Amino acid sequence: GVRMALEPGRGRTAVPIRSAIFGAALSIVALTASLVFATSLDHMLKTPSASGFTWDAFVAVGDPGAAVPAEAALRADPRVEGYRRGGYVNVKVGDTSVFGLVIDRPGLVRPVIADGRRPVAADEIALGIGTMHATHTSIGDRIHVVLDDAEHNPREVGMRIVGQAIIPPSPFGISRPGDGVALSTAGWFRIDPGARQLMREGAVPFLVRFAPGVSEDAGFAAMRKDAPTGFIVPAERPGDVTSLARISDVPVLLAGLLGVLAIGTLAHTLITGIRRRRRELAMLKTLGFVRRQIGGAVAWEATTLTAFALVIGLPVGIAVGRWSWVRFADQLGVLPVPVVPWFAILIAVPTALLMGNVIAALPGRAAARTHAALVLRNE
Repeated sequence: GVRMALEPGRGRTAVPIRSAIFGAALSIVALTASLVFATSLDHMLKTPSASGFTWDAFVAVGDPGAAVPAEAALRADPRVEGYRRGGYVNVKVGDTSVFGLVIDRPGLVRPVIADGRRPVAADEIALGIGTMHATHTSIGDRIHVVLDDAEHNPREVGMRIVGQAIIPPSPFGISRPGDGVALSTAGWFRIDPGARQLMREGAVPFLVRFAPGVSEDAGFAAMRKDAPTGFIVPAERPGDVTSLARISDVPVLLAGLLGVLAIGTLAHTLITGIRRRRRELAMLKTLGFVRRQIGGAVAWEATTLTAFALVIGLPVGIAVGRWSWVRFADQLGVLPVPVVPWFAILIAVPTALLMGNVIAALPGRAAARTHAALVLRNE
């Protein structure tokens, strides 16, 4: 059965076995890549940290005196899992103006690093992938950074790039996906001499993370109670990301279409192969093959073609899906974490083999009913 499945034959009885395997494998590559892409997209949409948010609310309290009781209230609130002082500062990296994210003493609330590590020292910085491309830099390079404040004539400082960061959009302005930098508190103090006094007075905003199970409505009600005079902004995902929720089903639908294409390719190959090999099947019947054995030979052909297509298509499809998602995530400026649906892929293997045998049932029955004497006489 296996030999028959892989033997292309010659002349009028030739069957395009290699083309069939290639076509089925190509369909499985596209199907698997679509599933990886769809799973990665779904994971990104459900994971705020993929867009750089490790907090749920930005709470700015303008009056330093009011910030003290607000911090005490946040500390005692059971609906708050954690918080840190931090926020955004306008900086220039080379000639590029971007938002810089600062988080004091990172813990649960921290900058999201896609590659390398987070900045710790005063001369360290992490760049978004868009800013890296704009400045033609990479991890390990040194760049010049200056506070984007023309009134106070800030001084330019040199910093070393130690990581690639995912910078969430600032509530105070529009930023492009992938743009921005992440700074340690020490780095912020270095480029902005007045920052230390702001931190000392408690004028730096809070980045608050709600406790598990606390809804957004309950969390923001708590913020309004803990900081009644505060300016409270939710951690809103970038518009480019939220708009993807409307088309998140498209890769799944595409995967279904490609699955149908793979089934059609296999069915066409089996039907064509049986028609062109009527003589060989007739000879097998004259040698004593019964209907069950003829049907079994066709089933083996279907199993072999499906198995070869899976062996080629699955690993290549996973690799293509991961590569496609990483490239797409970089363009979005989100954390490039491809997610492989291993359970679905493991289930797909026996399902595909079973489906191949189901498809082979009808051609196999037709082959088993072949009248050997009539076929050989016509040949």
